[in-house]
Amino acid sequence: MDGIEQLRRQALLRRNATILQAKREYYAALKEIKTLGRKLGFKQPGRPRKTPASDMLGIRAGEMARAILREGVPMTVVELTLEVQRRGCRSLDDPRIVAKAVREGLKRHRLEFRKDETGRWGVA
Repeated sequence: MDGIEQLRRQALLRRNATILQAKREYYAALKEIKTLGRKLGFKQPGRPRKTPASDMLGIRAGEMARAILREGVPMTVVELTLEVQRRGCRSLDDPRIVAKAVREGLKRHRLEFRKDETGRWGVA
């Protein structure tokens, strides 16, 4: 081995050692951040659900809410959300997310459904 090859090998070893040290510092910092997040109560993002949220895979929350309102009883968004989930549509989801889906589904059909002065949605 000549001198140039030996210098290249030493440079490569120094580079690899520096990279390894940087990785260790990075993962140590991530570990500290994770423990701090747990102490502060931040929820760790999880993987997507593999099982469906309900048995009713083909119907959306907005469609279910419109079907409920067509039965003739005016309801608030909260009442609609509870009824949608009671009937099995997105029953395992967070009610706030379902309420948003219901609200957006009703906003798209403003000609058919209206909200009155008390905040209840009904057939127009």
